[in-house]
Amino acid sequence: MLTLRFKKTLESDATLTLERSDGSSTWARIGSGKGVGALRDIARVVVERQLMLANGILGQVTLGASLTDMESLIARSHTDALLGDVIAGMLVSEVQTRRLVPLDAFNATVQERCATLLPGFRAPDLTPLMIHAIRSEFTRLRREWEALEPGATLELRFGRAIPRAGDRDGTAGSSS
Repeated sequence: MLTLRFKKTLESDATLTLERSDGSSTWARIGSGKGVGALRDIARVVVERQLMLANGILGQVTLGASLTDMESLIARSHTDALLGDVIAGMLVSEVQTRRLVPLDAFNATVQERCATLLPGFRAPDLTPLMIHAIRSEFTRLRREWEALEPGATLELRFGRAIPRAGDRDGTAGSSS
């Protein structure tokens, strides 16, 4: 289980702290509280959750990777990290242009960007139901983020809790 805390600082920038279920954590400044850094990271949470990308960036951070390794994680890692990052970028682009990309064009752009970054990789197409679920959750969380006052935090969860000895369902001590 990974707990993500997106915080708008009093100085108008934003930070992201990720706390693993073992209590260890990593954090980074993610730019302006009104910038694309926070939006991209929120989009990444949504995409990796909705598409169940266990080997994406957040899955790797859950296993111990640092946020400062993010670019190298995308470059050297599983296709889940690349796919999650490309789709998250598309979602942020839709927000910036205030224009939803039709599904066929969305899928084609994801295919092109993934193939450029990792030759031979063919990203799976999103279905209408998948893109609707992703866009809906992203819109809801983006609005929550935008409504936060300086000093406030948006807390999200990713993944499942790691079962402890004697805990059969992996839910001991977790709150979702």
